[in-house]
Amino acid sequence: MESTQHIDEAVLSELEEIMEDEFGVLLETYLTDAVVRLDSLDAAMDSSDVDLLRESAHSLKGSSSNIGAVQLSGLCASIENLARENQLTEAATVVPGARVEYQKVRQLLEQRIN
Repeated sequence: MESTQHIDEAVLSELEEIMEDEFGVLLETYLTDAVVRLDSLDAAMDSSDVDLLRESAHSLKGSSSNIGAVQLSGLCASIENLARENQLTEAATVVPGARVEYQKVRQLLEQRIN
């Protein structure tokens, strides 16, 4: 099933059980915040700001991990490590993939909300 490739259903189900009525709000908040973080990644790349790149990737990594977006979290971990090593050229090849993965995650989470 495709959703298990992008979302860890066990994590998401546990979160839904814990959050109950606030689950949808949590997912919507994540989706909104993730766009801000992705825009920060792009801005960091445009300005060659490795600190902003690292911080934005770190933040998105954590929130993605918390909702079970394992592939997106992994991509962000890679971006964070590349930023830490000041490897912007390599990071530039990973950042677009994070946005693509976010779109897949967004579709799956919106299905859960609706």
